[in-house]
Amino acid sequence: PPDLIISEYTLSAFTGLHALNIVRQRYPKMPFILVSGEIGEEKAMEAILQGASDYAMKNNLERLGPAIIRDVKSYREYKIKEHQLETTQNRYEALVQSVSGIVWEANAETFQFTYVSPQSADILGYEPEEWYTGTSFWADRIHPDDREEAIAYCHQQSKRGNDHSFEYRMIDANENVIWMRDYVTVVEREGEANMLRGFMVDVTNEKSAETQRDKAY
Repeated sequence: PPDLIISEYTLSAFTGLHALNIVRQRYPKMPFILVSGEIGEEKAMEAILQGASDYAMKNNLERLGPAIIRDVKSYREYKIKEHQLETTQNRYEALVQSVSGIVWEANAETFQFTYVSPQSADILGYEPEEWYTGTSFWADRIHPDDREEAIAYCHQQSKRGNDHSFEYRMIDANENVIWMRDYVTVVEREGEANMLRGFMVDVTNEKSAETQRDKAY
């Protein structure tokens, strides 16, 4: 794509604002400068509000050069930052998908999940999208004997702003009992718990080994 677009305000088939709208649909940040011999202050402000980078009058084209230099430089800096952000995001996603546990994020008050990593399907048999269907998905799949205590503990610690970890049993998609250890970080906003971010680890084998050890003793 081009580095910058300069457009006449009054075109033969449609206005420069229509051209601007077409460009913005594909390139939201690309510099777009309007040039006109008759554009007034009101129309110029309308163009800026709709996303034009700048405008120049035909009787004052001296300001066009500096505007081009400024906007192209700004756009290139934006593209560099966008690339860096995309690279960071890709690294983060690769890291999340490589760990042997379920990374998640949820509302601190309702326990409505906003993110669950793909490992959920491998560990518990539930696709990430299933966790987003309501506020009770996680609670409904905790073992009945652990449900009340696990929910109450997580809620109390979250209200106090305390990072915490706890263990409980979950029922997977095949009705098997899976022991989970959940590490929870509380994210506060204005002194109140806003979001919870956590990491669930399958500790079923560890619990089984503990049971065998206890029987041996």
